[in-house]
Formats: sequence, structure tokens, C-alpha cells
Amino acid sequence: MIRIWVMLKKHNKIIRDTVIETDPPVQDGDFTALFERIGQALDVASPVMLGKHRRELEQFYHTRFFPADFMEPVNFDCMELEILVDKSKAHP
Repeated sequence: MIRIWVMLKKHNKIIRDTVIETDPPVQDGDFTALFERIGQALDVASPVMLGKHRRELEQFYHTRFFPADFMEPVNFDCMELEILVDKSKAHP
């Protein structure tokens, strides 16, 4: 299981956020289930997941989606996803 912190920001301030625990979507590259859970928790549409977003998650454990990444209009400036790493379980 991994934990993902999802933040909706407007004018550089968090307007809504949640932490979602899920199975790693990176194994099969399918983020559909993750975006469904995010949509239910924060009442937002699913963004379009590009290669850029996948690379950022894999390399930096963080990515941002802007209004242009959504098929529907949104009322925030960006949606940030950050994979939370449990340092007590990390290898030295």
C-alpha cells in the first residue's frame, strides 16, 4: 500500500486536501482507480495522465495537474499529488 497526499490549490493556498491509501498504480500504469478515488474524496474530475506526470511521480514522488490537464472546467489553479514515503520503513 502507498499513501498519496492530494492537494487542490488556488492562489498558492491549499483549499482542499486528502490522503488516499491505495495499491501502487505504477505497476500496470493504470491510474483510473486512483483518479476515481480522488474524484470521490474531493469532488473533482479526473485529469489526463501524461508521460510527464508519470515520470515526475517515479522520479520525484510529486506531480502537478493544471486546469489544462482536465477535460472539464475546474475551480482551482492546480492539483498536486505527492507520494508519502514512510521513513521508518525506508531502507538505510
